[in-house]
Amino acid sequence: MIRSITIRYAARNLWRHPARTVITIVGMALGGTIAIFAVAMTKGEDGMIADAVANSGMGHFLIAPLEWQRLRDSNIELPSQWQTLRQAIAGIRTVKD
Repeated sequence: MIRSITIRYAARNLWRHPARTVITIVGMALGGTIAIFAVAMTKGEDGMIADAVANSGMGHFLIAPLEWQRLRDSNIELPSQWQTLRQAIAGIRTVKD
């Protein structure tokens, strides 16, 4: 009995103010659409970033001077021992030059 009264009140209130009902439905649909779009854009962006890093040719290993992370200066050079380090790394089977 209570359930049918609740449903009857809800239906009556929905159609009592049809403009408010339509605005609410449109607002909820628009909010849901924006949420789905935002999630899709974020997932697509993550995938594009992963592809860009994987296909950039850098791989997963970067040899850089200590100050490079902070300064991001392209004129910084590796110390003189970099050739020795390069030869040691080249001996690893899975490393490409």
